[in-house]
Amino acid sequence: MSTNYVATCKKPTVVTHSFAGNFTGEEDLNLILAKVTRIEINLIAADGLRFVQEIPIYGRILDLAILRVKGEKCDSIVIITDKLHMAVLSWRDGEVVTRAHGCLSDKVGRISETGIKCIVHSKTGLLAFRIYDGLLKIVEWDDKKELKAFNVRFEDLMIVDLVFLHTSDESIRLGYIYHDHIGRHLKTVELNMDEKEFRTISSQMSIEAEATKVVPIPQPYGGVAVVGHETVLYNNFGSSQPLVISPPVFHNAFISCVAPIDSDGQRFLMGGKQGELMILVFDVDASQKIITDIKVEVLGRCSFAECLCYIDNGVVYVGSRFGDSQLIRLNQEPNSSGSFVSILDTFANVGPIRDMVLLEQENGQTQLLTCSGAFKDGSLRIIRNGIGIEEKASVDFHGVKSIFSLSTKSGALDDHLIVSGIDGTHVLRIEGEELEEPEDGFGLETNERTLYASSMVDNCILQITPSGVHLIRPEAETLRWHSDHGEISVCAVNSRMGKVLVASGRHLHYLSVSTSGIDPINETQLEYEAACLDISSLDDSGDSKLVAIGLWTSNARRVLPRSCFLGRFDNTTYMLVALGDGTLFYFQVTHEGELVEGKKASLGTVPLTLKPFVSNRRNHVFVCSDRPAIIYSSNNKLIFSNVNVRVVNQMCPLNSEAYSDCMVMCDNETMVIGRVDDIEKLHIRTVPLGESPARLAYMASSQRIAVLVSREMNAGSMSVTSSAQRSSNSKLIHAGVASSSDNAPEVHSIVVLDANTFEVLHAHQLGPHEEALSILVTRLGNEPNDYLIVGTAFVNLDETESKLGRILVFSCADGDDRASMRLVHEKEVRGAVYSLAPLHGKLLASINSSVRLFEWKDDKELRLECSHFQYIQAMYIKSKGDIVLVGDLMRSMGLLSYKSVESSFEEVAKPDAQTHWMTAIEIFDADTCLGADSNFNIFTSERERNAQNAEDRQRLVESGVFYLGDAVNVFRNGSLITRHVDGGVVPRHSILFGTIDGSIGAVLSLEPEIYRFALDVEQAVANSHENVLRISLEAYRSYKGDKSSNKSFGFVDGDLVESLLDLPRERARKIVEDIRLPNQEEKLENNAENVLKLIEDLSRIH
Repeated sequence: MSTNYVATCKKPTVVTHSFAGNFTGEEDLNLILAKVTRIEINLIAADGLRFVQEIPIYGRILDLAILRVKGEKCDSIVIITDKLHMAVLSWRDGEVVTRAHGCLSDKVGRISETGIKCIVHSKTGLLAFRIYDGLLKIVEWDDKKELKAFNVRFEDLMIVDLVFLHTSDESIRLGYIYHDHIGRHLKTVELNMDEKEFRTISSQMSIEAEATKVVPIPQPYGGVAVVGHETVLYNNFGSSQPLVISPPVFHNAFISCVAPIDSDGQRFLMGGKQGELMILVFDVDASQKIITDIKVEVLGRCSFAECLCYIDNGVVYVGSRFGDSQLIRLNQEPNSSGSFVSILDTFANVGPIRDMVLLEQENGQTQLLTCSGAFKDGSLRIIRNGIGIEEKASVDFHGVKSIFSLSTKSGALDDHLIVSGIDGTHVLRIEGEELEEPEDGFGLETNERTLYASSMVDNCILQITPSGVHLIRPEAETLRWHSDHGEISVCAVNSRMGKVLVASGRHLHYLSVSTSGIDPINETQLEYEAACLDISSLDDSGDSKLVAIGLWTSNARRVLPRSCFLGRFDNTTYMLVALGDGTLFYFQVTHEGELVEGKKASLGTVPLTLKPFVSNRRNHVFVCSDRPAIIYSSNNKLIFSNVNVRVVNQMCPLNSEAYSDCMVMCDNETMVIGRVDDIEKLHIRTVPLGESPARLAYMASSQRIAVLVSREMNAGSMSVTSSAQRSSNSKLIHAGVASSSDNAPEVHSIVVLDANTFEVLHAHQLGPHEEALSILVTRLGNEPNDYLIVGTAFVNLDETESKLGRILVFSCADGDDRASMRLVHEKEVRGAVYSLAPLHGKLLASINSSVRLFEWKDDKELRLECSHFQYIQAMYIKSKGDIVLVGDLMRSMGLLSYKSVESSFEEVAKPDAQTHWMTAIEIFDADTCLGADSNFNIFTSERERNAQNAEDRQRLVESGVFYLGDAVNVFRNGSLITRHVDGGVVPRHSILFGTIDGSIGAVLSLEPEIYRFALDVEQAVANSHENVLRISLEAYRSYKGDKSSNKSFGFVDGDLVESLLDLPRERARKIVEDIRLPNQEEKLENNAENVLKLIEDLSRIH
């Protein structure tokens, strides 16, 4: 059995539903967002959105609606998941409560192909769920009784969309669009609650064939509006003739969502495929209570909207599946470009992730590059685990040994930098964005090195140099103190309380500094010379009650303590000690000053320097080294995050008028002023493409990226293909491949970008009807240079599968001609080239139902060496050594072994009997593989080497199944984290995955004893609290098939395990108090705390 741990690195970012309502209070206006497996509650405030709470959902949210129960002043939320669990959620006393829950699954029925939908009747609170074709499940709301559900049968099967209608009486009516062999039609029916059946009221036959949205119009006008791809229809079923318009702005717009603006239903917002934001207006005759005309106008552009929510005062939330979600304002007057839309805020969406690659950086960090978004919102996303620093200014400055910022005025803003070298000090005045060296140095000692400098009370400046302690007063004589035991070597200062600790030889002096004098408090002699000191305050009083001292106890400079920090992170006091070999030791400090629970982390290869700073009122420590990092606390655990700069020798915080909340960093050559990004685990940078990216490959040797993109011929938006420095084209090799009726609506291209600047170097456009499907960068034969290889297919809409394709081999030049990309060879093949992989200098290709191996000849041509035919459609291939993993469209996975001597493939493991509609595959090792299917499951399969008979030994069997709740598009071997902490948990394998909804996660193979421990924790957490759906973890994570469901095994839910760290510490201890550590035979003292520490280690491995 597999022993895997599944954890999310980034939660889904796609927004599928959005509503405004009074959820947390009758005076609160909330924005409620559905993000696949969670609901996000925000408070709408004058300064924007304020996050309130995230509600995890044990399932994939398919629909969400707002329910206002009669007599109540707050709204409730109704949700239904893809496993047909539903719940009604409300807010009470600052918490989310479940008012009702249940499973709506029937034993018989076909799930509707047009999607599951939930609607609410505003007058009666009746809940209706369209789940199965031809049926509507009705749930009568009664807060005092158990909810009862019953089915009502439609006359029509294929319901496209349906709504409850606004009526002037107590009748319950629905309007819906349905589809049959003739076309699409509109119908209204009335629900008889006693007979539990529908009665047809009216119908309108043969409306627009692409009508997709039906919108109820409130009374006194009533009726419905139907929105299609080309028309808007209004019908009030009898009192007036239907109105139909075909707005010119609908051309190629593809209306994706409709949202009301006014409660009277006279204005609606509509979102289009190319980001068009339109307004739909109904002109009315108020005296006759009829709608007289329909108008549609374009307001401007935004992201491709999956959902729209008009909030208030012209503010609209745009939730997107294919681009970033946005908060926008509708202005009364257009801007210079004619748009009425202005963007207030943007919320990053990484989905859908079509492909991704890992990029290794020079500083040892790893970045993830993804193909994200689609259409005009298509982009590359650079995702890294660490903290980014945005450079604001830089200046050449050699030999900097220490740097300090200070203010010479009464204000809080810094206006000077003190830069110290080996034998002198420079004073730099900050004038706006410029740095100037003043003629006077404020009385500072500039002829020797500065060990410390800061501002003190009454505009005084404290400077510590090897010769002594100096307090420069603006209108009085400078105060000085000198040690009787020689030069000062190291010092520490509590500037808030005016306390100074200096070491001179083996003597330690404790001083009090004020405008009236520098007074010795105490003195002691150490056994060894001090190597580093710290007297930071540990509480709100500001007093220093403990001192940290690192001693010079050895002649081995690399193992000496070079810097130390004593301070609080959240509610825990830590002692950090940095050594000369790049190692950091950190300890918790008890109230008695005892160091406990020591751990070690590797943060570089050179001596470390620790520089504390405050961000958002929380303590942080910047680690200066050849691999700089920032240390901070999250959920009561220390986090080590890399910084996107190469080498930092010295650092100090800076808060000036021009450089607010910045820091100054120095290496041996340059001084840089930069601003730190938000302290988050993952940071995302966007490279807009303006086209839909599908696949990408990284050319490490030449630092270039190749991307397969596509665009619509008439899209009219910015295109990455058109911005390339150079371009080339392919000619259609078989003109007859395309149907004469097909106008080739899409154009596919291969685009090459610089991996550092993301400048577009070259674009190669394919011919009409040719689609780029796969891409690979590899070496062929014995040649030293990489080739860029692309697999294509010629698409004929009259054929069920492609019969022709090509393999294109490109050579990308280096040096001055980096923008050049030359087609070296093209190989025509009989089918679509779905996937490519390298194999010992040869090329593997999955082509329709076969796997083929091509050899690269000396004349730079591909020659077919061998093939394997056993598949319905070979969609994916991966290789490792001689092993080839093949993912079939619906027959799971199979393993092949390449026999080089015989030039043939041997099938070493056939797919198992379980049907999986595959979406991604990856190889763990020679016997184990990982797969994902279209039912949002992931699973592992293994070869049964110890089986009794040969047939069983040649079959892959499932060794683990797990319902993820998100569709995986791509797996990649590797990890986003840089391992700092020594010891702890080390996974045997790490595989990252990217999903259609923008989630990034990791599947980690653990040692069996760690896996069993994590399994025990998972069960303990699941048993300790109820989820809002009131279902078991087993029901949530069980494998979801087309017609069956199996219990999950071989996987641990890492998100659930690590949720323990978000709980109050005492409650977390209580949950795990009976859990034993791996290989622990009996319960030990302080067992719960040790368990929590191991869970912290698990959270650091992804």
